[in-house]
Amino acid sequence: DPSAKEIEQFKNKKNVTQIWLKSDGTVVVDEVLLKNISEVSGIIKTKLTKSVDPGKMIIQFKADYDTNFDKIEQIHTECRKANALKISYGALVLTSNKN
Repeated sequence: DPSAKEIEQFKNKKNVTQIWLKSDGTVVVDEVLLKNISEVSGIIKTKLTKSVDPGKMIIQFKADYDTNFDKIEQIHTECRKANALKISYGALVLTSNKN
């Protein structure tokens, strides 16, 4: 069961590219729905070339809880192809109801 010990928010969102992988295999990159996971590397490469400071580009990766790990691994491979190696993992903040 993966869990986070610390959560940090990004202050400068200009250098953040968000990838969301849904449990049905759907991929969304910065609010753009993709038809195939293989499109991820091309989009990231484009964003890196247009970036003022590509060395500070961070990929914020989120996936639904029940997403197939093979799909997550494919996204990681696409990020490596684009040379986007700074990856942050998004997490839900769970709160307890203490009365």
